[in-house]
Amino acid sequence: MKRDEKLINLLAVGLDSELARKLVRAGHTLSKLKSASKSKLSKKFESWEVSQIIEATKRNPIPTDAINKLVQESDWKCCICWDISKGTPVVIHHIVEHSKTRDDSYENLVVLCPNHHALAHTTWKISRHPLPPELLIQRKEEWIEAVADFKRGLRPAPGKEPTLTNAFSQSDVEALEHFRSFIDRPAMHQPFNVEGNMHDFLTAITDVIRALNTGILKTREGDEIIRTKPRSRLSNPGWRQKLDITASRFEELRTRFEIAVRDGEMILGPNGFYAFANRQLPNEIDAIRDSIVLLFNELLQQAKLQPIRGVGV
Repeated sequence: MKRDEKLINLLAVGLDSELARKLVRAGHTLSKLKSASKSKLSKKFESWEVSQIIEATKRNPIPTDAINKLVQESDWKCCICWDISKGTPVVIHHIVEHSKTRDDSYENLVVLCPNHHALAHTTWKISRHPLPPELLIQRKEEWIEAVADFKRGLRPAPGKEPTLTNAFSQSDVEALEHFRSFIDRPAMHQPFNVEGNMHDFLTAITDVIRALNTGILKTREGDEIIRTKPRSRLSNPGWRQKLDITASRFEELRTRFEIAVRDGEMILGPNGFYAFANRQLPNEIDAIRDSIVLLFNELLQQAKLQPIRGVGV
């Protein structure tokens, strides 16, 4: 039995994820726990943990397919805490009490942290309950949607929504829009053989590489324009991979430029003016830039952003 399957089986009888992981690490499965004695469990676990384990083994388990779907969609996070970076243990909670409905369906389950789980089970006789079923249903739906959008790169990390000082909380689309506006510059669409100043061209390419790596966008003079999250922090893995390839092609472009100067294919003066000894070099540089534009525009299209211009366009 796989480790994740063992873990889900233990969540299915009401154990929280922290104790369930501790049991799995110790080599226990749900079937083994049902036959384990209290004295044997007490050798490795605290008394309160033993009590929880024994009580859990008496319960009828929730269907594991419902739990597996729920924890994956919720990213193993409490929908009330609303923080995708939080590492708090979680437990599966019945939105409407199981004793009343016997309903173990996905629709009647929600992921909560132990504190909010205890709060949900608290009886409030005078004031209104802080976590009524209708609120749990709403928060569950909103949380699952937010997690899905975050993983697709369409929104900031839930619980890490943008602030003026936290660029890492931006959505992937916001970061790509910053990169798009920064990359869409003359160094990318002006034919290489009519470039005005090669020092400026090399500086522009280097600035783009730094921006993709660090998220820091600067002017030619070195003044910071804006900060966005670097490509390594994109939450959409497909977009992150495309941006990684884009960055590597920018590196290839800069390397080809430096080799051309080193090997005398392009004579470059200290003032940035130049002459080509290799007449094919401009076509080669333009081809590399065209490949960058093509790849980056595929990414922008997926993010529903405006494309950048190609060479000579």
